[in-house]
Amino acid sequence: MKEMIFDRRKFTIIYIAALSVLAVLSMTLMLIFASKKVVIVSAEDAEELAKEKATNELTESVKNGKTLLLEVRSTHDNGIINISLPSHFKQDDVGISIRPDLKKTSLIFSGDVSEHFINNPPSGDFTGVGSVTIESSENMTVMSFVTDDILYPDFNFTGHTLTASFLPIEREKPVVVIDARYGGEQPGTMAGQIAEKDINLRLANRLRLAGADRDYRIYLLRTSDETLSTEERLRIVNILDADYYVQLSLGSDVSDTKVFGMSAVYNSSYYRNELENVDFADALLKNAALFASDRAIGLESAGEEDVILMALKIASTRLNVGTITNPREAELLLKDEYLDKIAQGILNALDGVVK
Repeated sequence: MKEMIFDRRKFTIIYIAALSVLAVLSMTLMLIFASKKVVIVSAEDAEELAKEKATNELTESVKNGKTLLLEVRSTHDNGIINISLPSHFKQDDVGISIRPDLKKTSLIFSGDVSEHFINNPPSGDFTGVGSVTIESSENMTVMSFVTDDILYPDFNFTGHTLTASFLPIEREKPVVVIDARYGGEQPGTMAGQIAEKDINLRLANRLRLAGADRDYRIYLLRTSDETLSTEERLRIVNILDADYYVQLSLGSDVSDTKVFGMSAVYNSSYYRNELENVDFADALLKNAALFASDRAIGLESAGEEDVILMALKIASTRLNVGTITNPREAELLLKDEYLDKIAQGILNALDGVVK
């Protein structure tokens, strides 16, 4: 009798322990699912969340630093602001974050160079600019321009001077938004030390420069290495009043590293002025491949995971401009001249379909 009582107690203990383990596993799975779930919020709430997130990220990046409000005033009215850079800075040493949804543009410099800007503050036409602040720490200096209205600045480098023109969103021409996928804490697919997010952004920048004189206006959704949520990306597309949307991405196939070439993903349920998304994707894919690798893998219909493509009601596609898991193609994607070929192919497609 005693042995039976002992066995029951042992069974009860094991049973309770198993239930506890199952409960922990269930909670873990729920948390994982929740972390991946896309939550759609109102435009107003999205703006507040984006502002809070941007403030928190900036505060974290310049932790234990200092904040200074620069006193600036317009010296002329030609729409240009001149920013004198430290003598040792080159163009690649300056990061630019343009957030039209927050009415904010930030210039990011490595190291504490705040004294330089205190002694050499920006000069020029500050019409429409509400404030200019400097936030700095030992490792980073961030100069932020907050505008009264939604403006999209254009930057040019001349020697050690950076000129900025804060302009309204151009509505007279069709607007093409180029979205460099991933960024910040989201590297995308990694191939050794090569991060997909970096190649996407390099291509986007080259595409913007090469397409500056087209009959349509190209805006970049992401201009720096920053983390953007799906909601923030959709909000920026809407604020820029986009007519066409191209997400730059890279394909990958870890099961077969010999796969080489480009592909495209489209929303099969959307039509626009007789231009189906499949036709838009096909034009981009064919031209990009023709100008660069001459290897097109094919087209694929978007699934539920392609939230942005499924949500947009404009001509849109995700263009995978190469397969990063192929060592030979990854090496090509690191070369500026190869990215220029891809950019020319994309522009050639846009020239033919944008109206």
